[in-house]
Amino acid sequence: IAKVGYQCELTSIGWEARLYLGSTEIVGGREDGQSRLISFEFDFARLTEGFTRVDEFRWNVCSATDGSTGSFVTLRGHVDDHPISLKIYSRPPRDAGPAFRQRSDGTLEEVAV
Repeated sequence: IAKVGYQCELTSIGWEARLYLGSTEIVGGREDGQSRLISFEFDFARLTEGFTRVDEFRWNVCSATDGSTGSFVTLRGHVDDHPISLKIYSRPPRDAGPAFRQRSDGTLEEVAV
């Protein structure tokens, strides 16, 4: 189970959308307070079908210890006549908070935005 988080911003060159999967916070037990990241796969070929034109397709790799939001893919192009920059991150930003909380009995609850 995963929940997509996003941030959108109108920049001087058009819209920029940043996507990531929210983490799961463990509540109770010996792992209390720890966060688990979600593994995922993404079909980039299918994603590009939604673009009228793709100008840039780039993969940025970051170390796990640099404090960033991790590796990400940038896709820049146009949807109709609108310039779009889409970034898909391997992990959520630090200030995003958890998407779910998992209790020591295994129950999972969605965290309200």
